[in-house]
Amino acid sequence: MNARAVTLFLLLLAAALGFVYLQRHGNGTEAVVRALPPAVTSALGITTAPQVNTCPVCLQTLAFIPSGTPPRPLALCPYCGSLERHRLLYLYLRQKTNLFRDQLSVLHFSPERGLGGALASQRNLNYATSWYEPDRAADYHLDLTNLALADNSWDVLIAYHVLEHIPDDRKAMREMYRVLKPGGWAAVQVPIRNEPDTYEDASVDTDAERNEKFGQFDHLRFYGWQDFADRLTQAGFNVTIERFGHELSDSAIREFALDRNERIYLLRKPLK
Repeated sequence: MNARAVTLFLLLLAAALGFVYLQRHGNGTEAVVRALPPAVTSALGITTAPQVNTCPVCLQTLAFIPSGTPPRPLALCPYCGSLERHRLLYLYLRQKTNLFRDQLSVLHFSPERGLGGALASQRNLNYATSWYEPDRAADYHLDLTNLALADNSWDVLIAYHVLEHIPDDRKAMREMYRVLKPGGWAAVQVPIRNEPDTYEDASVDTDAERNEKFGQFDHLRFYGWQDFADRLTQAGFNVTIERFGHELSDSAIREFALDRNERIYLLRKPLK
């Protein structure tokens, strides 16, 4: 075997091993495939180019990559880090709310990098962030069950995939209601099971059990779609369960790689 043949063999072997690894671990397969020379992809039997998507959050056109356990294909924008739920929320906020038009004060709990960056750049917003962990860079470090904020002080709250981590989630909901201005609104979301009732069990108290029962090691419950709305209503909110994905075309769902069935919970504090 001459030197050229050896080099080609090693390239093919390295590419094959990398491709198999990424297929199993769900991290960047599309990006690797796009980078491979045509001769290599042909030798590996890869004939279909990966889907190219558009991220509405960062406006990049590129191949999304798998994310999650188990990996969801086309879930993550590798540029800004947005997931399906962030992209759907961004489109919803832009198309269905006054967030990008009016002068509003916005408090974003545990902000996602891509979505947080997009909102922080909006000149019409007095935008602030809060992390519970003191080592995270943020404008505030607040306990959502005991917010050190004045009553009726914010126009908009955003809390995405936060409440499932909080032991006393009902108290957190009441605190959100307290600090919202009358007529203000909040966008919230949590992992939702395909049942109306919430699955909650205090005896599930190890990381392994929580991962098995609630879907993640640090989740404390698995909300039911109706019970979650009921808890928010009991806190005082007028609750609308938005199925915005069903208003979008099939082409938009494909282009932005969205989960059409994702629920957005829009909460409004009644005017006094």
